[in-house]
Amino acid sequence: MKKSELRQIIREEISKVLKEPTKEEILSMSEGELKHMYGVLEVKGTWLGKKGTFHHFKKNMFGDVTCSFTTDDLTPSGLKRSTLGLKVKSSDVKFN
Repeated sequence: MKKSELRQIIREEISKVLKEPTKEEILSMSEGELKHMYGVLEVKGTWLGKKGTFHHFKKNMFGDVTCSFTTDDLTPSGLKRSTLGLKVKSSDVKFN
């Protein structure tokens, strides 16, 4: 394999990792793909009008994709607000 071919493969893989997936792409991922991306997959968006980051994507036993959401605002003690178990299909969930 030539160096130029190897560089092209590396560029393609890096661009895949850096690109934020759409809601449809996340919903179509298997449990294994979600686990593989678990530590990497963080998507900016809004939930119920609040801006923040979606993370910890996984599929539940019914096949629904769920995730956690951390808002950009802080609690009075200085921690970020977090939720668990949001269904990604919900119309309340919007990715940027």
